[in-house]
Order: sequence, then C-alpha cells, then structure tokens
Amino acid sequence: MKLLSETARVCLALIFLFAAGAKLVSPDAFSRQVATLFGDLGLHALAANDIALMMIVGIVVIAEAAIGIVLLLNYRADRVLPLTALMVLVFLVINMTRLQSTPNADCGCFGDLLQVSYYHTFLLDLAMLALTLFLMKVEEVGALVSEV
Repeated sequence: MKLLSETARVCLALIFLFAAGAKLVSPDAFSRQVATLFGDLGLHALAANDIALMMIVGIVVIAEAAIGIVLLLNYRADRVLPLTALMVLVFLVINMTRLQSTPNADCGCFGDLLQVSYYHTFLLDLAMLALTLFLMKVEEVGALVSEV
C-alpha cells in the first residue's frame, strides 16, 4: 500500500509540475483559453483585460507549482490534498463544460508544449481526482492508525 500511495503522490506531483512549467514557458496559450472561457461565461471585461488574464495565469501557475512541490517533497501533503481536490474539481467542471461545445479543440492546459483535447484532459482530470481522493483516504487511515 505504501508503494502504491507513494507512486500516486509522485505521479500527481509530476503532472502538476509539468502543467505549471508548460504554462510558464508559453503562458499565451493558457491565457487565450482563459479569455475564451470568460467570454463564454459573459465576462467580456475580464476576457479583454490582458493584465487580469496574466494575473490569473500567474496564480494558476504558482498554485500548480506549489501543489506539485509539496506533493513531491511529501511535506504537509495531508494539508494540501483538499486544495488539490478542489483545484482538480474546478478543472474538471471547466473541461466538462468545454468538452460539450468543442471536444477536439486544444485545452491549453499544457501551454503550447503539449496539444491535448478537452476529451483527453477530462479523462486526465478524472484520473487526477481519483489519485487525490485515494491519497486523502490513505492520509486519513494513516492518521487513525497513528492515533491508536
């Protein structure tokens, strides 16, 4: 069980770190996707504001990098797992919404480094959510065992 949980934690960390790095290398692709999403939601003022878009990209990159580093180092991972689950759920809802309208379009999740459709990103988000929930359960069981 320990090997499985360690593998899950490292895989999740590497996905977050790769996504953050890809967005950092080519922030424009992700920024365009965020602008499209805001436009679809009727938030045209945000979609047209380059400073707001870059701030959102920066926040997402920092959050993904921080989650990836914490998970990779396994330092207080139990505290970051709920935030990880929330972030993955947000990505899942966004991708599910975009999947219905443009299933084969590039999601921009990995910048220009990796072209991934909304369909594949949706499946990746489901896998990431499963890994996160698994790790949360392992942490919960570990905490119960250590109390005994």
